[in-house]
Amino acid sequence: MIEKINTQLDRVRDEIKKFFNHESYILNLIQGMDTDSGVEIHWVFSHRVKKNDMIVIIAFCKDEIVPTIVDIAPNSSIFESELVDLFGIEVDGAKKGLFLDVDGKKAPLRKG
Repeated sequence: MIEKINTQLDRVRDEIKKFFNHESYILNLIQGMDTDSGVEIHWVFSHRVKKNDMIVIIAFCKDEIVPTIVDIAPNSSIFESELVDLFGIEVDGAKKGLFLDVDGKKAPLRKG
């Protein structure tokens, strides 16, 4: 079963805290998808025991700073850096330059 939770960007951390604990869930990925008006972000979690159970948190980012979840799910740091480098959005605390040179092409996965 896949549960999708649509929320506002400023509510992402609260939504994750409602269900997440390290014994039951693991963060699989954070995925960005460019749209004409911003980036849709998916935080994808799977249950450690019930392998078919997933929770996907979905929020939309225009120009806001995306909140970090590194203190909740430490493995999110690499995914957050990917959003910064490849989509050119700002994630609280994430640094540029992990995937691309700081002086290189900006936001290659953005349409425009």
